[in-house]
Amino acid sequence: MEVRSGLNCDVAFGVRYKISSGNIGNVFAIHDTTGALHVAKALDYEKIKKYELRLMALDNFKENYTTVLINVRDVNDNPPVFEKSSYRTQITEEDDRGLPKRVLRVTASDADVERPNNINYFLTGPGIDIENPSDSNFDINKATGEILVLKR
Repeated sequence: MEVRSGLNCDVAFGVRYKISSGNIGNVFAIHDTTGALHVAKALDYEKIKKYELRLMALDNFKENYTTVLINVRDVNDNPPVFEKSSYRTQITEEDDRGLPKRVLRVTASDADVERPNNINYFLTGPGIDIENPSDSNFDINKATGEILVLKR
């Protein structure tokens, strides 16, 4: 009869690894013989910000547990969304006096928690000269979304 001890015992009887709790939505997986823990499904900071996994190592005779804490970091994975799907304003011929003149403000929000106010606004289209902004008829305040008439 052969008696095994120490590392030889673990190798002979094979240590196996399992996630015993905390794996909400089965987002994580563990290799049962190496113990390598990896992400198995997409993480979403806006839904779950941290996981507390309880891992188990076992052989044919004993088992042991440890806790692994995983904090999910937010990334910019949500596009900004305008408050309205369309904006309209009206100006008259006389409104071209005292230019530049504010005519409209657009607003948007971002679902990314760490970047809710990090939105930059830009204008494109007729009357906008990106290469030479001083030739544009309109401008927008990149931080506030206020649209200005610059010239006739």
